[in-house]
Amino acid sequence: MLHTKPAGFSPLELNSVAIEQIPEAILDRWAKTRIGGSIKNFNLGIEIGSDKLTELNLEITKPDVIVRPVVGHYGTLQKVDPTTLYDEGYRAMEHQLPELADAFSFVNSLKRITKYTTAKPD
Repeated sequence: MLHTKPAGFSPLELNSVAIEQIPEAILDRWAKTRIGGSIKNFNLGIEIGSDKLTELNLEITKPDVIVRPVVGHYGTLQKVDPTTLYDEGYRAMEHQLPELADAFSFVNSLKRITKYTTAKPD
């Protein structure tokens, strides 16, 4: 998943467990136990590791255009209004449209074709 987090966001602020049927007071109490803390740290490690692997993949593949909506502050299981995510994705894509148009220019298309193809020896 490719996203950015708002400025000043800490992964420790991420509420990784969002279960609506259980009262928040019980979840807070459970999160302070050893098992709850372990699960929270496990989820935090997965989030950070996933972000780092994505960044490394982008460094290796060097895509022509990267769209980065600011939705990284939402947890994996967190209940979110889908229109909020859609609107942020739309805004991020509109912001990158000039770069996308440039990436599909004739010269850049030729560069991309030569980057991914190799000549076959006779």
